Amino acid sequence: MIKRDRQLLRSKTAHASVAGLLPSVLGNSPELLASSHLGGIDSASGLAYIMTSNDDDSKLGLPSSATIYIWKQDIGSLSEDIAPSDDVPILKFTHPHGWQKEMDDSSLGKVKKMVILAPSFSGVNYASSQRRNDNVYSGMSLYWASPDGLVCYWNDISVNGSDSDVSASLPLNLDNGEFVTYITFLDSTGAGSILIGTSMKRTFHVWKNARPLELQARLLLSDDLKESDGEGETSQGIFGGIYSKIFTPSKPKRPTLEENDPIALTKKAGIVGLFNYAASKQLFSPSKRSKHHHPNRDSQSFIYAIADDGIVDTWALEYDTDEGIYFGRHNGSINVKSVLKLNSGEILNEATIVDADIDTRPDSASIVVCIKAAVADAAGKNLYRYYMVHLPINMESGLVKAGDSLWLSRYSNDAISSTSNPVLCAGLVTALEQVEGEFSSVAYSVFQHMHRSGGHLPVTVSAVRFPTNGCSSFVDIDLDPHVIPHVPPGALQHDRATGGCNIISTVACMISVRATFPMNTGMTPEQLATPSKVNNEMVDVVAGHLFSAFQIHLRKQESQSNLPLSPRMERNKLSPYSKRSDSFLPPSIMGANGATLSHAVVTVSSQLVDQSSSSSGNAAALDVIFDKVQMHQSFIQYLVHAGIYKRVTFSGRLSLRDQGEMLYAIGGLLNSWNIILEAESRSESFHEALDQEGGHRNEITLFGEALKGIEQEVTQFPANFLSLQKRVIPGTMNGQPSSSTWLLFIMLKIHHQSIQNAVMHRNEQSEKLYDISHSEGSTVYYENGVSPWTSSNEALCNVEYTLQSLQIAAAENRNAAEILQQMNELLSEIVEHLVSNMLEGHKDVPASKRDEVKYNNAKNLAYVLLTAFCSAETAFELSLAHAYFLGVVELCHENSKHGKYHPRFDLISLIKDNDNAGGGCLSNDTDLETGLSFQKFVFCWHSDKGLFGTLLELGKHCQNVLSEYMEEDERLAHLRWIQNIKTGHFSKASAGLMSLSAEGLASFKTNSGHQSLKSRQLVLSLAKLSAMANGEHNAQAKNVQAIAEENLDLYAAQEALADMVDSYDVCARVMDPTSLMQLSMELTKSSDSLEDKVRASLAGLTIAKAMSSVDSIDNTTRQSHIAQVWALAIDTELNRWLNLLDDWSLLSDNDRASRIGNTVFYNMALQYYSDPTVKKNDEVGFTLVQDEVIKLLAIRQDGFSQMLQSTLSYCEQ
Repeated sequence: MIKRDRQLLRSKTAHASVAGLLPSVLGNSPELLASSHLGGIDSASGLAYIMTSNDDDSKLGLPSSATIYIWKQDIGSLSEDIAPSDDVPILKFTHPHGWQKEMDDSSLGKVKKMVILAPSFSGVNYASSQRRNDNVYSGMSLYWASPDGLVCYWNDISVNGSDSDVSASLPLNLDNGEFVTYITFLDSTGAGSILIGTSMKRTFHVWKNARPLELQARLLLSDDLKESDGEGETSQGIFGGIYSKIFTPSKPKRPTLEENDPIALTKKAGIVGLFNYAASKQLFSPSKRSKHHHPNRDSQSFIYAIADDGIVDTWALEYDTDEGIYFGRHNGSINVKSVLKLNSGEILNEATIVDADIDTRPDSASIVVCIKAAVADAAGKNLYRYYMVHLPINMESGLVKAGDSLWLSRYSNDAISSTSNPVLCAGLVTALEQVEGEFSSVAYSVFQHMHRSGGHLPVTVSAVRFPTNGCSSFVDIDLDPHVIPHVPPGALQHDRATGGCNIISTVACMISVRATFPMNTGMTPEQLATPSKVNNEMVDVVAGHLFSAFQIHLRKQESQSNLPLSPRMERNKLSPYSKRSDSFLPPSIMGANGATLSHAVVTVSSQLVDQSSSSSGNAAALDVIFDKVQMHQSFIQYLVHAGIYKRVTFSGRLSLRDQGEMLYAIGGLLNSWNIILEAESRSESFHEALDQEGGHRNEITLFGEALKGIEQEVTQFPANFLSLQKRVIPGTMNGQPSSSTWLLFIMLKIHHQSIQNAVMHRNEQSEKLYDISHSEGSTVYYENGVSPWTSSNEALCNVEYTLQSLQIAAAENRNAAEILQQMNELLSEIVEHLVSNMLEGHKDVPASKRDEVKYNNAKNLAYVLLTAFCSAETAFELSLAHAYFLGVVELCHENSKHGKYHPRFDLISLIKDNDNAGGGCLSNDTDLETGLSFQKFVFCWHSDKGLFGTLLELGKHCQNVLSEYMEEDERLAHLRWIQNIKTGHFSKASAGLMSLSAEGLASFKTNSGHQSLKSRQLVLSLAKLSAMANGEHNAQAKNVQAIAEENLDLYAAQEALADMVDSYDVCARVMDPTSLMQLSMELTKSSDSLEDKVRASLAGLTIAKAMSSVDSIDNTTRQSHIAQVWALAIDTELNRWLNLLDDWSLLSDNDRASRIGNTVFYNMALQYYSDPTVKKNDEVGFTLVQDEVIKLLAIRQDGFSQMLQSTLSYCEQ
């Protein structure tokens, strides 16, 4: 048998292998092993044995004799070849009363140990015989006690070989219904003295006399281990004389059972374990050592009696220096029931110890017991469980301390409480394990159904570790029922070589089992008990139980696959799951919280889909995927029908669906590659353009090699596929185009098919198989805070890598671009689906976890490829679905004409306000780069393009948003007044126009960039109108209106002056008031015609009036400016006015009128005062500044002021 055939199990928590074969005699007689009642392995000698009963005796009315088979068992490692252990002949001995058929199964189950193999002290030294290697049995003695109390002894089993006569025997005086349950040495010295426990919690001391060879016994009370009879020392031989003193009482002797001791007779419990332990005296203080130890002994001896009622008694063998004898002292007891940990609200009704073992080292010792407990839950229902309890031993007092307990949740209530075929503990061994300098007590126990046939569970090894610090942990290891269908009770041993255990199987082999415990997580028991915490160790436990339960289910289904449905099932069309055995599910599964159970379910599913399978070739790989798909679906169905799936969380269900999709993705990939290979084998080209490249043998070889093993680790498919991509088209990593357009196209094709298969599985099976709502799309992921595998970084990198390869090839390689363009029809569908999958992958990630930068980069990549290889409709739909604003706006603009949009690209419908939410279907999205909502992004895009008219037209459909955006974008400052007027905000419009009047409208700027006069006039006129529209009673509006009017008057004056000069600056650009005033005065002085002088003077008055409301002028009074204008009108003709003054009193009215009629002052006054508004509000008239004008003219002649005043009177006529 070679290594790979012997490896039964290898996982991160367990290893199991065939370590040896039993002798051929047993291998050729399977009925012997199948009918064995007890078995055992002696670790010291390497001898193994099994016991069987002889049914013929009971048929003859005789007590059932029993036969024991003893052999030397060879154990090999996996690197060694193994063969049946036939080097030494097998020995067979018969016990006349070996087994009692009249005992029921319950009683027989209490019989734990009936045989002791030990070195004999009959004159042959066992160690010396072993060194000779002539006979491994030399010097080995055998003690065998039958249940009815007949103790048989073979002094040296090698002397006469098989079927040799019994050397000595002794019947014990048992009470009615009492039977032997356990046999052990009194101490570690060997076979000189033994203890035998019974089902009534009584202990017999049996010792051997050498001369003559005989057995003697005395009854010991189980509660204080006192001697029960008074026989002397003289008849007991050397060893008997010594041990007769061991139990000499230190107080008055209690009556024996022969005297009808009521205490002893009422004992109902049975001994299930008797252990001795000799602790080093170095651990004790000198005072204690001098009192309790014989001077020649270097250890303190203790005996531990373990009863099935849960009581563990500790006894010490003490040495009395005064009397020179040993005596037994009862140190104390502990009730193991108090150690059991129950859930809240539960009550312990009953607890029975079913097995026990001790592990001893010079500096450490502990006992581990297996307890069957009946617990009443909060509803009062009785539940049966198995517990493993750790009892450390105090190294000074020898007392047993309360340790930790652990519920073996692998075994269900129904499996334990079954009346016909319950699950029983078939053996328990313990050992000390050292990990990172700390000791842990490790126990291996075997559980199986009482009867080999009809059981639901396989033989299971439950390994428990009780660390010195930290939390206990356990691993359940289900063994292959074909290799180890049953175990003879007790037939296991601790394997010091591996730290595990060795088990005898009823199919004639030795199985080595070892658990690998996870490292301590450092979590406290309170944290482990918190439902919200997911403990990895507990996940491993539940996953192991679930995997085992599913394997049992598969075997059951396989065994029933060839059987027809029953008539009732056929008639009612019932599912074969109708009679499911979910009541036998491990309680760990039913009791696990949802998070732990979900993690365990996903773990098991991962193990199933990741199982390695030998395959050769693409077709074989497809077969592997097909088998894994079937296994995956069977597992999901099993979870549903076993009532487990309903407790799996959404994230757990999603992970299961992910695994199913990855299976289909790999299947689609392999199937597509098969089609490609078939096409190539027939020399069929994918496209006529590819004919230029010739054959593709090298590319096929490269791709085929890269594809190998893709079907193995299914859950690692995205990472494995990325490795394949980098191997096939490596240039993409460096921005270089693929060297083979054929390989690029093949990558696109198989990637597309892979994703299509996965999406098909999602669409068809989400609700049907996984019970996941698919109609809600990404919403269901957002609600649960998770995303599918297609949203993982690896999966998204897969698609992006393929698409980037296509983009680089199309942009950088002219030949490739031409070929790809010719294949546009084929590429269109592939690109569309790959892009859609990439974008959906990003979108399915909840916003709190999504990488928006990568999502935006994916949108940019998608848009480039969609516009290059797909229709505008496809690009628009995907841009719209993923809120890619740039793509939406550009495609709408490209499909518009004269401001009218194509119905499929109607931008207006997208930006229309919808219940004041804004933005239609894109109202809740923002652009990553600009941070703008869709409506504002539309306005920004049009602003960038300078399409202000289109922007204002679009703004009609979302006026408030446009108003808000125009306030934010300074490029639109000159258009804000339009929007404010549209929305009825006249005050804001007038204020904005007034601010704008400082610069004017850009469209009216001069070529030199100066303010346009027309622009300023237009702005101020609009500001005035806006202020007027704002209402007559608005103070702000009145103020704006007044300022606008003054400035308009100022610009009117400039226009008047502009007609008098041939200067572009004066005609076109806006001049400041001071400059205008200077120009007015200059023109008044320099103009030749009266009309021009008057016009310039009137313009000066207008300017003077306006200067008081312009912030940029000097701080002078209005009157001074007005006076200067009037004074200049006079000063230009001052001599004429002085001459007129001399004649004024001599002239008639007509002459006066004639003389002043052609003066600047008169004509200026005439035009000014002829204005009807002046009569209502004279703001710049001569009369207001008459005195100041006289001062400016510096005229001292009397009557000059009166003359000017008289001149004004002529203006009024």
